[in-house]
Amino acid sequence: MLARPPRRFFGRDAKETDEKGNTKMTPKYLKQLCLEQQAYATPYLNDKIYLHFKGFADIENLEPYTGLRSLWLEGNGLSQIKNLDALVELRCLFLHQNCLQVIENLDSLINLDTLNVANNLIKKISGLNHLTNLKTLQIDHNYLKTSEDLIGLLECPSLGILDLSHNQIEDVEIVEIFEKMPELTVLNIMSNPVIPKIPNYRRTMVSRLKKLAYLDDRPIFEKERLATEAWALGGLDAEREERMRQREEERKEHDRNFEALKKLQEEARAKRLEKFGPETEPEFSDPRLQAFRDEQLAKIEPSTSEQEADEKTEREKHDYAETRFEMSKLERLTSNEKDLLEEIHEDEEGGHLATSSGPKISEIADDDEVPTLEAVEPKPEVKKRVSFAEIEDQRPSYSRPMIEELDEDDEVVSKKEDEIPAKEATNAPSAVLVASDSVVTLADPTDIEEQLLEDSQATKKTVKLSVRAWGDDDDSS
Repeated sequence: MLARPPRRFFGRDAKETDEKGNTKMTPKYLKQLCLEQQAYATPYLNDKIYLHFKGFADIENLEPYTGLRSLWLEGNGLSQIKNLDALVELRCLFLHQNCLQVIENLDSLINLDTLNVANNLIKKISGLNHLTNLKTLQIDHNYLKTSEDLIGLLECPSLGILDLSHNQIEDVEIVEIFEKMPELTVLNIMSNPVIPKIPNYRRTMVSRLKKLAYLDDRPIFEKERLATEAWALGGLDAEREERMRQREEERKEHDRNFEALKKLQEEARAKRLEKFGPETEPEFSDPRLQAFRDEQLAKIEPSTSEQEADEKTEREKHDYAETRFEMSKLERLTSNEKDLLEEIHEDEEGGHLATSSGPKISEIADDDEVPTLEAVEPKPEVKKRVSFAEIEDQRPSYSRPMIEELDEDDEVVSKKEDEIPAKEATNAPSAVLVASDSVVTLADPTDIEEQLLEDSQATKKTVKLSVRAWGDDDDSS
């Protein structure tokens, strides 16, 4: 359900100011504020009233509001607490963000539970001796410094929640004051200079304040308190032993819970067996139902033979993939040699010689266009014989081998000195280098002489592929 919008006051504005520009807390203006907040026009019927951020400099004319339980005076210019004696039912009083210097004139508020005087100019705590029911005191962001400034806390033994953060406290004797507060459970003294001055600050505070349940920004659990008390008695070694004992106790508790659950399961299983007997497979009089049941179970739980068959299939697939991978590696290693032999065979059948020292040789017809290869007319050739063994031994820097020149009848025309190296005596295959236009081409290692003679006698023009030998770009001319 949506909340109703605040009631607007259509009468004359009752706000009045003094000669300093401060707003006066007049009865008419208080009534106007009550109507704007959807409260009662009759003062004593209201249990809360919001007078914050109105610019009041003094508290006055609140005597008719005897039924108030919560009064908000935040963010005004109040410099003194006064004129609250009639508000005996007041439970919560919010006076933060004002200009208060002293806590005073609260003796009649015997039912007060919460007092907020944060963000003021208070330098000493006082005036709490009659607040026997006060549980919460927020006095952060003030100017408290020494333990004497906090001695007034002992006048209120019922105090349980205390916020002293963002003050200027630097006296370590404040710990003794906190020890004397019997109901203190929540304490916040963050952002004070005294914290670094207290050795083992958190351990000290926890061990000395027996009822403390929340310190600064963290709660204090039972395990931390036991470990801290052990530290206070025997130091770090005692604290470690206590923590080990706690972990062991947790493990035993876990084991006990597990055994209890296991026992419950066994008891339930025994009761079920006693009541219904052991579980047996259902029997069907109709064989069709039995067959249907077996079929459905087979879908859920495959038989062992099917599992073995599936595993065997997977192994075969794996082995086949490995075999194919190895074969592909071998094929890649021998691809150059295979391509070379196949193309030489095709050239022999077609009557053309086409050789190459690269990874692939393809036959080129007269009308093919190969921009990177040079087509030349056959000319009288000078055939030179060379051993493959010499080429193999001289890699990667090849030198021109010892050669002999032959005529068309394959007779020696001339030869150079030391024309036959000693290694040629081996059974290494021979090859013929055909020189054409200062380009040396490798023909074929087997029976190439007959083919060269036939090609030289042919009258038709043939187009030969000129390919430079490996590493002979400079020496082939």
